Amino acid sequence: MAIHFEHIDIRRFRGLKEVEIPGLRDVNIIAGDNNSGKTSFMEALCLFRKPSDFYNVLKVARMRDVSPFVAPAMYENFISLFPKDEMYIGMHATGGIGESVIEIHGEEQKELFNIEMMSPYDRMKYSKQSKPDIEQEITTFYGEMHGWDGRSSFRDSIRFNPFMKPSELSFRNKRYPDSINIVYLSPLAHMQGGTFNKIVKNPEYKYICLRLLQLFDPEIVDLLYLKNENTSRAIEYLEHKRLGIMPLATYGDGIKKVLSLANGIASATGGVLLIDEIETSISYKYYSEIFDFIIMAAKQFDVQVFITTHNAEAIDSMLETQIYGKSKKYDPLSVITFRKDTETALVYTRSLSGREVYEDRKSFKFEVRL
Repeated sequence: MAIHFEHIDIRRFRGLKEVEIPGLRDVNIIAGDNNSGKTSFMEALCLFRKPSDFYNVLKVARMRDVSPFVAPAMYENFISLFPKDEMYIGMHATGGIGESVIEIHGEEQKELFNIEMMSPYDRMKYSKQSKPDIEQEITTFYGEMHGWDGRSSFRDSIRFNPFMKPSELSFRNKRYPDSINIVYLSPLAHMQGGTFNKIVKNPEYKYICLRLLQLFDPEIVDLLYLKNENTSRAIEYLEHKRLGIMPLATYGDGIKKVLSLANGIASATGGVLLIDEIETSISYKYYSEIFDFIIMAAKQFDVQVFITTHNAEAIDSMLETQIYGKSKKYDPLSVITFRKDTETALVYTRSLSGREVYEDRKSFKFEVRL
């Protein structure tokens, strides 16, 4: 499978400073404790989906936010991407994508703002707290975004404040193609619907996914999309030998999680799949079969995979998908450890091949994730 990212250098992004990760492979296990920077690393990779597109930056900024896409929250989420000590984001990547560089820098300035300049929705909310005929002092970000997207250099100025309407942001009028197909699966992606829309379009892949589902329930025989008679909306169903045709919503999180992983691989065809906290909703007794499936399916669909986990059993199971013996065949796995220094808040990383971790795991097992 293609290795789209071989080397990542993050100079500044959220809590990550001077983080360099070489030797990325087909399947990359990002191990570490909670709050060690694993999710921030995944978000940094998402910026390379459209390196020259500021709107993509805002989408990445909102990945942890469940609130509606409104201007004040959009601004706060954007500012949170910067390290606390410097308003600068910088990162560099090489690999199958070529060379890609992203830099954003600027500063916040105070300026006068009139309530009439707000959107009607924001104006209604704000007028309850302030007199509409008085100018208010607000904070506005002024800066630049520039770099290289693998094809050409780019440079755009940025002016952005909490009350700007999306239509006022010039980047909304530009059409940027994806530099690389990157799909992100959050720990709760399996609860958000659309878990097998790509699977059902490929009969061979659908059959493989059904075999995986049958580990959970051997009487599941098919995946179906059926229209609701009242709304004409397509609903996801599983066909069961004994129970008949049942909505996917009636099944447990384990089955939904597996379908979400399978659908994610199909959606990321030819690109990159980011799986955050893979162990969520999966019982350890199914780890080996599921990880075998991920590696096999990623190879079939030409997908580079990044997986975060803080679970030692999950790491072991992923390593056990490979037959590490005397044979020195190509090793598709890498294990990158994230560790955050509690005193300095700096994040340190270590990158090893799957073989290196496997051969040393008796003495290294607990340290691999810390």
